[in-house]
Amino acid sequence: MMLEGKNNREISKLLSIPLSTIQRRARHIFASGIITSRIELDYEKLGYKTGLLHI
Repeated sequence: MMLEGKNNREISKLLSIPLSTIQRRARHIFASGIITSRIELDYEKLGYKTGLLHI
């Protein structure tokens, strides 16, 4: 879901899992090197509602 551009809050709601669990698991994914960084742009300034970029 992260690769689809969903943020932690959206993933939490879709899976009915507490946000803190998603945040903890995301930290483990970043720590393991599977995903090296996540940059969140201010899409409201660009005219979009939300966005997520994984590099």
